[in-house]
Amino acid sequence: MIQGYSKGIDVSEWQGDFDFTPYVGQFVIIRAGYWTTEDKYFRTNVKKCVDLEIPFGVYWFSESLTVGSAAVEADACINTLSGIHPDMGVWVDMENSEYKDYHGFDPAVNAGKIAEAFCERMQNAGYYTGVYCSKSWIKYVDPACSRFDHWIASWGTNNGQINDDTSEYGTLLQYTSRLNGGSLDGDICYVDIDHYDTTDQKPVQQMNRIDHDMLIRCLSYLTIAGLFGNGDERIACLGSIYEEVQKGVNSIYESK
Repeated sequence: MIQGYSKGIDVSEWQGDFDFTPYVGQFVIIRAGYWTTEDKYFRTNVKKCVDLEIPFGVYWFSESLTVGSAAVEADACINTLSGIHPDMGVWVDMENSEYKDYHGFDPAVNAGKIAEAFCERMQNAGYYTGVYCSKSWIKYVDPACSRFDHWIASWGTNNGQINDDTSEYGTLLQYTSRLNGGSLDGDICYVDIDHYDTTDQKPVQQMNRIDHDMLIRCLSYLTIAGLFGNGDERIACLGSIYEEVQKGVNSIYESK
């Protein structure tokens, strides 16, 4: 069924202080962060892969509910990646979460546009980029993201073996969540690693200041409208930009 591929894994802070030595000769996709928050083990995981000469890509777990906030996530990702050059691109992780469910997120409405906004931002910053989603979510992310690569989750019976060939959709397949006794995701790559090389492009490592100010202003109005809740919920939603948005909220109220 599958003519040729290389094996790899994907990791996040949930794997803790992970030992990559058994995976020398494979590849790794590392979570860089979620919403506007950097993954606790991101830099440690990157350093380990670099030291072991393991090629790696990164992914960012999207908590966006709107197209506008997708740009905020993308800029947080770009800033997190400052000085780091992934071998296998930057992927936006599109799937459900407790936060999205709580706010009644409907993937059929704007999941594709959110993923498209994130990928466009990453592409403009000089990164190879694509969308991670389950096979059942392809209908939500396309056609908006059909021009971007796809990393498809298709586990089949999830028995730790490869049960599907998704090469018609994109270059990466997550084929199981049951490696190492169920604690690790297994992936395969259908192309050579140099497929993701964008060395002829120069990544923009910091977002434009004017764009940033406009985004903070927009998020401040959304906060006033109640989109991000109050107290700890608002802090969790806004992450590293909470203080800036809160100042924006105060400024709006003062101007009134």
